[in-house]
Amino acid sequence: MSGPKESAASLLEVHDLSVHFGEAQRARWSWWHTERSLLRAVDGVSLSVGKGEIVGLVGESGSGKTTLGRAILGMYPIAGGEVLFAGSDVSRMSRNDRRLLRRRMQMIPQDAAASLSPRFSVSQLLTEAYDISGTAPAARKPTSELLSMVELGHEHANKYPHELSGGQARRVSIARALAMGPDFIVADEPTAGLDVSAVATIVNLLMRLRTDLGLSYLVITHDLQVVAYLADVIAVMYLGKIVEIGRAEDIIDSPKHPYTRSLLHSISGRAAAERAMFELKGEVPNPLTPPSGCRFHPRCSFARPLCRTQEPLRTECGKNHETACHFWNKIEATLDPANGRINSKENTP
Repeated sequence: MSGPKESAASLLEVHDLSVHFGEAQRARWSWWHTERSLLRAVDGVSLSVGKGEIVGLVGESGSGKTTLGRAILGMYPIAGGEVLFAGSDVSRMSRNDRRLLRRRMQMIPQDAAASLSPRFSVSQLLTEAYDISGTAPAARKPTSELLSMVELGHEHANKYPHELSGGQARRVSIARALAMGPDFIVADEPTAGLDVSAVATIVNLLMRLRTDLGLSYLVITHDLQVVAYLADVIAVMYLGKIVEIGRAEDIIDSPKHPYTRSLLHSISGRAAAERAMFELKGEVPNPLTPPSGCRFHPRCSFARPLCRTQEPLRTECGKNHETACHFWNKIEATLDPANGRINSKENTP
């Protein structure tokens, strides 16, 4: 098992990873130097994904989830930290080793339809990676096999993207990711924009492929209901940092961080008093100028002076369960364990 504590079976390990972007439009000139605003999109993130494991990465838009996924795949340069895949440091690999690694690490993009060139047929889209990489004919999977893997008939091979439904386009994008025979897939919002029935079929497809092919996933999503069903481990991300991570059942049934509780209460029917205590306030702060201390404190009902000045570190709050909150245990003490409601005798940490 992976999560807060890495296991011997970890396929991917991310240690203190940071991804920063300069903002040229906000440059401030002076006569002796130029200062540039720095967007810390990912700021010291650590997590691991075990072999055959699904890790869900959740959070609001702008939390840095997609940036983290792309950085892991080498699509964005990292400012600090390291990414280890099968024990090897990705940043120190030779060009040839990185080329081979790209076969083992693939991505399912968020906007499946936009990722499919309208000029290519489905068959051409599925074999494009083989042509680019110079894959030998004997090592190429037939189009019919790739379509069958994602439960599409061979009649789709000659169709063009505009002839596909949203669910079919998503399946084609999954098939493209499978073409190179990967071990690890970053699935960015794999169910976004789909109706309920299509969501169910895509989720079940991903689960089946995990079993059949031994795949590991990092599933990026804002849909907690989907990730609760899919994931073995859930990591909650806010403004570039992971604020809670643990086994999926622990995150869903016993969240510790106020932000995690807020996300859960927004989709579930909880006691009115508790919903009010954990209701998200305001908008996500500007990542160019994140709040000092705990980045969540401006939106947290339990924030105290310490939260405004000192950044909380991830600490154990249960078995294989960590959170970054100064007062998680005191907040938990305000809830009546019998019914999960706010304890009227003590409602502040």
